[in-house]
Amino acid sequence: MSKYKERGKMKPTRILVFLVCMVAVLVVAACSPQFQQGQTIGEMAQSAISTPTLPNPTLTPNVVVVTATPEPTTPNVVVVTATPEPTTPNVAEPTRQVTCSNGRVVPVLNGGQVFYATVNGVNGHNDYLVVYDPLQSGYSDLQPNGWWYQPCLPFPGREAHEVALTLHPGHYRFVGPECMVFHNYDGKHPFDTGTLLVDRANILSLRVEETLGKGESWIFVRCNRGNASGFSFAKLPE
Repeated sequence: MSKYKERGKMKPTRILVFLVCMVAVLVVAACSPQFQQGQTIGEMAQSAISTPTLPNPTLTPNVVVVTATPEPTTPNVVVVTATPEPTTPNVAEPTRQVTCSNGRVVPVLNGGQVFYATVNGVNGHNDYLVVYDPLQSGYSDLQPNGWWYQPCLPFPGREAHEVALTLHPGHYRFVGPECMVFHNYDGKHPFDTGTLLVDRANILSLRVEETLGKGESWIFVRCNRGNASGFSFAKLPE
């Protein structure tokens, strides 16, 4: 029995340690704000266990960026313009004119030329002159590459006549059933001393060479008397 009684009694050392611990707990609790506000020691212990102290998180406010509402896109619009009028071909303004014996007036366009004829030994007879028109061909089936023609020929009763003229080297449609064509090939054989190219004929494609070193062709035409007298050169496309 004495042993059991001794075991049920607390030793003085243990009592002293217990008292010191209780005093320490009371001192800490007294200094705590929760204790000052009336919180018991048990409540403090329970709070410390259930809700650990964490630093307050920094709250980032939700920022909604509001942008301007985009305008609706405009659909592709096809701009319809008025149909352009067909362009008028360049027409050279007349720089001068010639008058036929019957009163007909023939304009000579800018870039055109006039080559006067010799009739019965007299030079300058208007009814047999040759006009070069750069904007015509004289034929509906030919594009206008240039036309050398006699616009004032009388009918009937045409006289024999002669004309010296220049052509552009190339191919021509020649009409002149009563005319002969001579080519001064080197610049030293004028009139009928040059090379004979045509002897009273109509030719669909006549090749005319350059007069040596001149950049053009020197031509002499001699036509007989008659209602079919007269001639023309229509430049063919090369």
